[in-house]
Amino acid sequence: MARDPSSSPIENASWRETLLIIWIVFQTLAGPLLFMMGTVGLLTWFVLALFSNVWLALIPLALGGGVITWFVRKDRRAIAKLEAERDGRTGPRASGAPRRPGL
Repeated sequence: MARDPSSSPIENASWRETLLIIWIVFQTLAGPLLFMMGTVGLLTWFVLALFSNVWLALIPLALGGGVITWFVRKDRRAIAKLEAERDGRTGPRASGAPRRPGL
């Protein structure tokens, strides 16, 4: 028995829509995936450097420390910006400015 295509309430998704969804998911996950692959790469580099020459292990440690420092500074700048917006200051350098009444 053949089905009438117009009576089906569910329409099949096209390949274009499916590929668009996959592309959006990959764009969303690209940042965390790159961060994880970089972490695994640094760890592998560190272990291999320890086996070959102990002094070479300082290079991946320095890179990892630099990345951590960059993230800490970025977060501190974001916190200062949010506090400045909350307190009604014009910029993060105006730390001596008085707070608005009621805050």
